[in-house]
This record gives sequence, C-alpha cells and structure tokens, in this order.
Amino acid sequence: KLPHTIFKLLDAFYPSNKHQALTLLDTLSKKINEHMILVMIQRRIRDLIILKGGLKPEKKLADWKITRLKMQAGEWDERKLTLLYEALYRVEVLSKTSGNYYSVKKALDIVLFYFL
Repeated sequence: KLPHTIFKLLDAFYPSNKHQALTLLDTLSKKINEHMILVMIQRRIRDLIILKGGLKPEKKLADWKITRLKMQAGEWDERKLTLLYEALYRVEVLSKTSGNYYSVKKALDIVLFYFL
C-alpha cells in the first residue's frame, strides 16, 4: 500500500512549486522505492499531457479526479509537459541500462528542479 504522501507529491507537480515537490520527494523516497516514485510521476505527467491535449484518459477516472487533473494541467505549458515526460523517460531508460551516473532519486531531484 502506498503512503498518502505520494498523492500529495503528484498533486504538487506544477511550475513554481519546486520547494514543496522536492521536499515531498525527499520524504517519500525514505519510505518507498525510488523506481515506484518514478513510475507514479510518469503516469501523472502522461495524464496531464492527455488532458492538456483535450483527450480523455484511457482509464476510468472519477469526475472530481478529472477536474483536479485539468486544473493541474492548466498550470503547464504543453511543450514543457512534453519535455518533462521525455526527461523522466530518459531517467527510466538510464536507470534500467545502468547508464545513469546518479541514483533515480537524485536524477528526479535534478529533473524536478529544472522543470518546476
């Protein structure tokens, strides 16, 4: 079971919210595997890209959840969201191929610091 903090972290993903997102990431990384955090972040960013493009997510979501995601997506520029997703994908690939100089947690810190 995932701690509730993961959902606070996912909701904290919007520009100019760097401090809160990085603080939550640091706290959460002590409780669950950093790869799980990466996957959850990727899913959230993918949902935001889909909603920003005016499409419906593949999975069934409650109306309140879609409203919350649309508000979060409204904070983002579509191009910046796409670049963030690409950066997260690179972190995933490099971690799986042992090509990453940093740990997944440290790579997430860097990516989030840049994009938020």
